[in-house]
Amino acid sequence: DLLPVTPGTIMGAVGVCQGATGISYTVGDITNAVNYEWAYSGSGANIIGTTNSITIDFASNATSGNLTVRGTNGCGNGPLSATYPITVYPTSVSGAASATTSTICSGNSASITLTGYTGTIQWQQSADGSTGWTNVGGATATYNTPILTADSYYQAIVTSGVCTSATSNIVHIIVDPVSVAGTAASNQTLCSGNSPSDITLTGYTGNIQWQSSLNNSIYNNITGATSSTLTSAEMGTLT
Repeated sequence: DLLPVTPGTIMGAVGVCQGATGISYTVGDITNAVNYEWAYSGSGANIIGTTNSITIDFASNATSGNLTVRGTNGCGNGPLSATYPITVYPTSVSGAASATTSTICSGNSASITLTGYTGTIQWQQSADGSTGWTNVGGATATYNTPILTADSYYQAIVTSGVCTSATSNIVHIIVDPVSVAGTAASNQTLCSGNSPSDITLTGYTGNIQWQSSLNNSIYNNITGATSSTLTSAEMGTLT
């Protein structure tokens, strides 16, 4: 004689990514069943199979839901299994990373923002932009770097649930050294109509732009005078 069907316990992945296919589920502890009727309350899930083990293909727009199964035999339908919740996560989207400014002066920090992403953020930093990536900061869309004294590269790893992570573009923060004025050659005393000697700047850091003034008050740039040595030709004849 056939005995009534007992309920069973579903086993399988509790989290899947949209578009995942061939995800296996099995019902155990169910007895006296000849056939199995599976059902899913979410959308975009194609159940393949009618035995105690099935696979589900989740569409690219699938939604979360509950999976159930009922065993049947000649005595009728057994009770539904306890609902088995499945969370369907959207595909990870890396988004776009950008900095408020890509060039800063040594001793300052930079702010980097990620937009258009889907998932949880993990910022990473590298000294050369290709190797040695290490996790930094928190999981917010805006990351403020620590004080920087050398060039640094940043990217975001974005992960939506159990989905494969996506990596954003790399942001290069250029760090310029602090400007150092250096020391110019000593003063020169000339007779009117003579040309001065070349003046050399030493011990400086940064780009040079020589200037001149007639009254030691208002200074104007000397065209083309951007090297460490200001030539007599660039200064011209003094009167």
